[in-house]
Amino acid sequence: MLATGGDGVDARVVVLRAADPDRAELTFFTDARAAKAGAIVAAPRVAVVAWDPTLQLQVRLHGSARIATDGAPVDAAFAQVPVGARRAYRTTVAPGTPSATAAVDENGDQAGGGRANFAVITVTVDRVEWLDLAGPSHRRAAFIRADGTWVGSWLVP
Repeated sequence: MLATGGDGVDARVVVLRAADPDRAELTFFTDARAAKAGAIVAAPRVAVVAWDPTLQLQVRLHGSARIATDGAPVDAAFAQVPVGARRAYRTTVAPGTPSATAAVDENGDQAGGGRANFAVITVTVDRVEWLDLAGPSHRRAAFIRADGTWVGSWLVP
């Protein structure tokens, strides 16, 4: 889940596309017209929450996000999107726009196959909270990154 602020707090499920532990960065793809893109521009502080039901593990990551729509790295990311999945970026109107039907108009940006609407979200993580709910005793810890170094401490679960 990616949570944003801006004009109002919102959260949505996102798919992690890449993670760079050395740079403490997470990468997600989005439609540049989506509400989350505007929310990130307005207020770049975000939170990412993940849950593993098998391990009974919750991870909350806090950081600053940025949106990229141009350049070779964004072109390379778009090339990773399967051709069939690119239809989501070809709509003539923005995601979340009210519609009279469930049908999707995919006639927009046919020449570019949706590239004009594609964006990459990069989150630079500066705080991690880890919560282990497995076993009889729960454990929780926080890790804060400053100057490239992580410092951890235990928290009461």
